[in-house]
Parts: sequence; structure tokens; C-alpha cells
Amino acid sequence: MPIPLLPIAVLSLCGIAIIKKTSQKVVSIKPNSVMNGERKAVYDSALRSLREPEKLNRLATVFEGEGLKNEAWALRQRARLRALPPEVKQARRRIFKSAMSSTDLGYIERIASAFEKDYCFDAANQLRNYAQDVRHGQVKLATQETASESANTNNERVSSAS
Repeated sequence: MPIPLLPIAVLSLCGIAIIKKTSQKVVSIKPNSVMNGERKAVYDSALRSLREPEKLNRLATVFEGEGLKNEAWALRQRARLRALPPEVKQARRRIFKSAMSSTDLGYIERIASAFEKDYCFDAANQLRNYAQDVRHGQVKLATQETASESANTNNERVSSAS
């Protein structure tokens, strides 16, 4: 007995319709999901000065509810950084300071990239600016400054002793 083609064709078309329907992403943007001046001020202030991870997460939830997904994500990343243990924060500070006192451009850029991957954009920008200064020879090493200061002090001692 041959299989009737009509039921197979109907089932195939239904299957294709279901696949297309489920693969389409429905994006609903609230009409007020625009970053206006007031929201921008709250967002910038929170990123700069809000220290409590719980408050940052609550604000992220509000922003997400308003359809501002990118800003909510950034606030959650900031909350994650603020919630790091003190030992990790201290280690990050040491690494930052060592890069800021180095003249190895490769090292400075690697550390800046690592900070950027962790969403520490201010630290990454400071390191990149410092790398530019090193590249242009506008940075004196702390050891050079100390050596020149001690040489000046020694010269002053010799002059005053004479």
C-alpha cells in the first residue's frame, strides 16, 4: 500500500512552521527604554561612587526592568568587582602599582588588557595612558628620580662641608 503524500506534506509544513516560529527571537523594547539624562546621571553616579554590591544589583534589576540591558549588565559587573574578597582586591592593587612603575610596554599592555577583560575600564585606561607616556619617553623611573635626588643631596652635603 502506498503512503498517501497529503498527510506527509501537511506534517512537513507544520514542522517547518513550528521550527521557524521557535527560532524567531521576540524582542520587546519598552517605550521608555531610552537612556535619558536623569537615568544617565544615576547610572554614571552608581558606577563611580556606589560601593555596596547589593545596591548595585538592585539598581541593575531596575535598569533591566526598564529595558536597559547593557547598563544593567555593567552595573552587575561593577557589583561583582565590589564584592571581591579583600585579598583579591589587594593583589589587584599590587599588580596595578607594579605595572604603573614598569617601563616594559608589553607588560603594561598585558595588565591593561587583563583589567579590561575584568571590566575595570578606568584602571585599563590609566595603564594605557601610562604606556603612552612611557612610549614617548615622558616618564621618569622612580629609581632614576631617587638616584638623582640622592646625588643632589650628596652634592649639597659636600658643598656645605667645604
